[in-house]
Amino acid sequence: VQELVTMGFGKLESLKAIQNTNGDTDAAMMELVKDREDRDETHKLVEAQLASEEASAQERRENERRTESEAYESSSLDQFAESRVLKACPSFNHIIAQPLPPAPRAKDQPWACASCTFNNSADAVRCEMCEADRIQSPDEEVTNRAAAEARRQRRAIIRLLLLEKKSVRFYKEAAGPYIQALAGRLEGEGVGIGVSVIEQGADTLEAALSSRPTTNHFMPDVFFELYKAENTCTLDEDGVQA
Repeated sequence: VQELVTMGFGKLESLKAIQNTNGDTDAAMMELVKDREDRDETHKLVEAQLASEEASAQERRENERRTESEAYESSSLDQFAESRVLKACPSFNHIIAQPLPPAPRAKDQPWACASCTFNNSADAVRCEMCEADRIQSPDEEVTNRAAAEARRQRRAIIRLLLLEKKSVRFYKEAAGPYIQALAGRLEGEGVGIGVSVIEQGADTLEAALSSRPTTNHFMPDVFFELYKAENTCTLDEDGVQA
């Protein structure tokens, strides 16, 4: 056992190996080496499985983000025909109907040198030909900024409209007063409504949908309070007029 310990093996595993091999030190050493190789192989398999699962999860998240992005970009006015928000904010119709602006050029794409026009690799910080620093032309910068803002505005509007549809689908007429109040607040902002205001309205509505009611009425509290204030009738458990 002591001889195996001096080789770097543990005392308990050495003792067990000696017992298994009837005191044959060489055989015990071979058994210990094989056990370690087996453990290493198992560890590698576990690591490979975890890496594979993480890669699959990452791919699934990427697919979900891609699907969500396509849903935002392919949405049309037809699916929001009954929207109270659209009726209160007619300018939203034009934003959704107009062609989607091109996506801003990503920083990970090849770029042309402003000095010598050489086409450089994406990760180059200066021109590989003339060593000029990478810069973005003023026109390109303005165009990219405008395109990014337009896409952000359209995405915010469609997100708000999708949340409105979800509210009506889940809570039917019980969601009406809240949606009407939200539409009124947005209408009060005027034609030049800022994208941050739209995003805030969507965030507030999403928070309401994900909140748990504090009493036994089975709908968001903000929906219940506004509906109750406008109606003297009772609601059933699904939030529908009884």
